[in-house]
Amino acid sequence: MWSSLSAPWQACFEEAWEAYRAGSIPIGAVLVNPDGEIVSRGRNRMHEHEAPPGQICMSRLAHAEINALLQIKSADSNILKELTLYTTTEPCIQCFGAIVMSGVRTIRYAASDPIAGGAGLNRPDNPFIRERNIDIRRAEYRLGEIQRVIRTDHVLGALDPVKAGRILSRDQEEYPRAVELGRQWHASGRLRDAARRGLSFAAVVDEMAEALDRQRQVIFPGEENRTDELHQLRIVQAADEHIELLAEMNKQLIEDEQHDNPMNVAQLAERMRGFLSGTYSAWLFVAGDDVKGYALVDHGRQPLYLRQFFICRHGRRQGWGRKGFRLLLQELGTDTIDIDVLVWNTRGRRFWESLGFAGRSIRMRYEPGRGPNDGDAAERGV
Repeated sequence: MWSSLSAPWQACFEEAWEAYRAGSIPIGAVLVNPDGEIVSRGRNRMHEHEAPPGQICMSRLAHAEINALLQIKSADSNILKELTLYTTTEPCIQCFGAIVMSGVRTIRYAASDPIAGGAGLNRPDNPFIRERNIDIRRAEYRLGEIQRVIRTDHVLGALDPVKAGRILSRDQEEYPRAVELGRQWHASGRLRDAARRGLSFAAVVDEMAEALDRQRQVIFPGEENRTDELHQLRIVQAADEHIELLAEMNKQLIEDEQHDNPMNVAQLAERMRGFLSGTYSAWLFVAGDDVKGYALVDHGRQPLYLRQFFICRHGRRQGWGRKGFRLLLQELGTDTIDIDVLVWNTRGRRFWESLGFAGRSIRMRYEPGRGPNDGDAAERGV
């Protein structure tokens, strides 16, 4: 796997590995110019007592992205706009702000951070952010898994069991194989032994990738056939006989999104019947005899509007959503489509952003009782 990584990603993981060896949080970052040359490197040094000139250590501010940015001496905004920051973990709120204020406009990260990740700050409703056209994207899933193996080992070694368990339970939702492998390697001392022996990360990562493939078969039995199954996924237009099934999946979608829609399945079925008799079409994602999910599209809007998109709970994090979305676009004969994402649905937003969606507007709703009106606020001195 190591040889297939680009130079920026190799450098990022080398920095993360050095941070792990030094006892700091294993995160690395680099800045790359348009020619692909690495112009700056940094790693997390929160728990280190020394740092190269211009970098910081022994501080909660000593994050990898901060240390990489501190190496850039130019204040020329035109130069900074052309740089790309690579980091092994989604920048936290602090680092995202620092990147934006530095003038860098392009960010690539390996692993999502469900606790402190700042990618969600890249919102179109913030005019300061919007005017800077920040391009922040997650890399391929496998890179995130590699990062999470190292992080899991570090968390188990650095934190008390309660806090470690709380953090890893969140990580496990998105990276189950990586967290499990990290637990196993922590118990066996595999990474600590490699660090003591002074091995490079290149010598570790290929073994890690092979172990993740074996872990895939343990956590997801039959995963070795998953690629073939994905190729067998097909899209079928839903008809009247599918309305009850669509309503049941719609109800699960409402629950998963924590939407406040109070309809029961019967009411949702009646609403779905109305949708399909109007400007909507519904599509089932099917593999063999198994329905993997569905999509509901409004053809009465331009661009087309994807009102609902759902993958069944037993089939998530296995590639069905990405494959289904690509099939949907092909079936609809379009490369442009709109969606709405609830503001609190951060996981859904990350999924759509990873497919290339970007914010264009923000829909707001006024509801009585949600907040004070101007008069009430003035009277209370708010």
